[in-house]
Amino acid sequence: MASATTDAVADPAPLGVPEAWERAASDFTRGDDGRSVLVEAAGVSHGVGSQEPRPGASIFKIPVVLAVYEAARAGSLDLDATVTTADLPASPDLSLLNVLAPDHRFTIAELCGITLAVSENRVADHLLGLVGFEPVNRLLAAIGCRHTHLVAGLSHDDLETRPRANLTTVEDCVRLLHHVDRAPDREPIIRALESVLFCTRIPLRLPDDTVIAHKTGSLSDVVNDIGIIRTPRGDLFAAFLCDRQPDPAETCIDIGDCMSAVWTAWTPEVAPDGR
Repeated sequence: MASATTDAVADPAPLGVPEAWERAASDFTRGDDGRSVLVEAAGVSHGVGSQEPRPGASIFKIPVVLAVYEAARAGSLDLDATVTTADLPASPDLSLLNVLAPDHRFTIAELCGITLAVSENRVADHLLGLVGFEPVNRLLAAIGCRHTHLVAGLSHDDLETRPRANLTTVEDCVRLLHHVDRAPDREPIIRALESVLFCTRIPLRLPDDTVIAHKTGSLSDVVNDIGIIRTPRGDLFAAFLCDRQPDPAETCIDIGDCMSAVWTAWTPEVAPDGR
């Protein structure tokens, strides 16, 4: 893909990075046509299945939150407005919200952070109701995500009945990450993505002190993770979209192994365990 530009200046890629990334991506996909991966940094990129549409699952919470902040800048939505737990849609899913009192109040800004950090479907469904589908898809088109479309909601019922309706590609996901990293409202969004509680995919084998802004997405046999990995040499952008995975736990490990190989090639002066 044509690499998106960022304000950050990265060091030149070490020797052998393209070849190492190609090996890592090949080992990750290893003939599984349900897997796509794209890694990119400082004008160097390698991908497999870069333009293959795949279910985005909770990856779509990022553009929903972006659309909320865009509406707030336009004056049509107040980020300081509050709602209670009881105001949020009901769901049979396990939820952090279940431990809170019905009259517990959140600001809209706090809900944006919660839906990214802990991937709350009830919150995402509420936020989507505030902005609507059209603004989300208009934003995606404006930033060049040509193959990414939100056509079904993010509630429990929507995900049960139309789990594969919302499609994206790893190429579009990397574009989305670049946009987030330079968006007017980047600070609260990046802070939420750096606080994601699910660390069994991209972060799995990276040093514990690595700063990673990422978002997972999961369905019964869908295993996704996209993120920005901060390194001493410069930022790495990575996207993994995996569909039809018979063993999601194994897929998580494979994502971690691939990301470790990519990271090690990019930062050869630092051992994978941080020493």
